[in-house]
Amino acid sequence: MEHFPVKRLEAETIRDSILKICGTLDEAQFGPAQQIEEDETGQVIATGTKQRRSVYIQVRRTKPVAMLQSFDAPVMETNCAKRQSSTVAMQSLMLMNSKFIVDVSNALADQLTGSNANTDDLINSTWKAIYCRPASDEELESSQRFITQQITLLESKKTVSPKRQAIANLVQALFSSNEFLYVD
Repeated sequence: MEHFPVKRLEAETIRDSILKICGTLDEAQFGPAQQIEEDETGQVIATGTKQRRSVYIQVRRTKPVAMLQSFDAPVMETNCAKRQSSTVAMQSLMLMNSKFIVDVSNALADQLTGSNANTDDLINSTWKAIYCRPASDEELESSQRFITQQITLLESKKTVSPKRQAIANLVQALFSSNEFLYVD
């Protein structure tokens, strides 16, 4: 039986999907480009509180947006007849350390924990938001262990709202997963 090869989502699709899930995507069509700037770490990011779709981000050859560049967005310096797809450590590091990913993970955690649901409900809500399905029994158990460990660690560091931060860390981990990044 034939099987379609696994394909990673394109850079713009990854970014737009994350923004849509977190409720921070500005879906307005047309209009001016979203401006870019360097953040305090030197990464080029899209500015503004509401984020437009990636197709509306200002493109400058000298300042490619870090998130898009990491996931093989077209290079504007040469002809790009076919987009290459790579899997490199930089992509994982971007998903672990990027201010963009941390901010959207916190935004989704704020939405999810606003209802003060129990941990199982929070986990299932997180999985439904990101994967459009509930967590399996094994995934639920693994996520419960992760959240318990995170809460213990965060409480020892005197973190404000350790449960919300643990959910944000789970969100960030799920955004970094193969199930989110690849189409099977």
